[in-house]
Amino acid sequence: APKLDTGDNAWMLTSTALVLMMTVPGLALFYGGLVRKKNVLATVMQSFAITCLVTIIWFMIGYSLAFHGDGAYVGDLSALFMKGIGVDTLKGTIPETTFMMFQMTFAIITPALIFGAVADRMKFSAVLVYVTGWSILCYSPIAHWVWGGGFLGGKGVLDFAGGTVVHINSGVAGLVACIMLGKRIGYKTENMAPHNLVLSVIGASLLWVGWFGFNAGSAVAGAVAGLVAITPASGYVDAMGAFWIGIAAGVICAWAAIWLKPKLGYDDSLDTFGVHGVGGFVGAMLTGVFAVKAIGGTPGALEGNIGQIWTQFYGCMFTIAWTAIVTFVLLKIIDVVIGIRVTEEQEREGLDTSLHGESVL
Repeated sequence: APKLDTGDNAWMLTSTALVLMMTVPGLALFYGGLVRKKNVLATVMQSFAITCLVTIIWFMIGYSLAFHGDGAYVGDLSALFMKGIGVDTLKGTIPETTFMMFQMTFAIITPALIFGAVADRMKFSAVLVYVTGWSILCYSPIAHWVWGGGFLGGKGVLDFAGGTVVHINSGVAGLVACIMLGKRIGYKTENMAPHNLVLSVIGASLLWVGWFGFNAGSAVAGAVAGLVAITPASGYVDAMGAFWIGIAAGVICAWAAIWLKPKLGYDDSLDTFGVHGVGGFVGAMLTGVFAVKAIGGTPGALEGNIGQIWTQFYGCMFTIAWTAIVTFVLLKIIDVVIGIRVTEEQEREGLDTSLHGESVL
């Protein structure tokens, strides 16, 4: 029978605080330092508002869809508004309330990551509406597929901490969103250098504390790529596997940000797709190569289980397809109803002043 372990619970509560810190203030500072000065407050506000909004959504419905019920594709509504979860309800060796809060921190950071791709040009109202729909229709189902007893986890897809659920999910959503919104005014012709790299390095350091890895300007983004790629593999590979995954992520993510983005012509403002989408895919695929049976219970290709590579690819493709479809449909609907992009005048003035009535001196 399940039995409460106070040590396990203490560690999970600590981990919950660390992962929450990745979004506020970690990601808020990381993204806030990378944008131009006229958009820093709006960028920070996105991370803070998403934290508040997703907390409510997760409590109301998101957690139930992700982690209750035994459906192959989505959970059920049995835990709506935390129904049936009391002070004595356990999830393994910890209270289910602790488990719910820990998973909530991942539900928060995933949509927050998306908006690095559309920095400087998306309506704040559209951000909130989109996050509401995307959290329910995209994040919760994919979390269920992989971590909640759904079909991808059942087929053996390995994702210890979010290669598919968090990084591919947010990276692909960011790519679709930035293409749909179009390029920033002045892209490639005006100076769009980060206004404060010190803030970005502080934010990146907090991301590192949260995930126990180190991820602006190009140097910090390159470090984040290594953090992203090891995320799915971290419970399955040894130090040598982690080393080669980090090397591969650095090279391939740099190629995506420096060569692929200009070649294809999309304006991914802060390289969300190049770092998180591509890095998450690299990490997920190489988990299938370097997984060690003695560590995670599943061997990878180097230990003779070549089929694990296909299993990882299968999981990545399902995630990419569903994320792209949900993002496209949601943004199309929102654009028709309230619009998704600020006016040219608002964009030139800066979102801090035009949307929030504040500015950084």
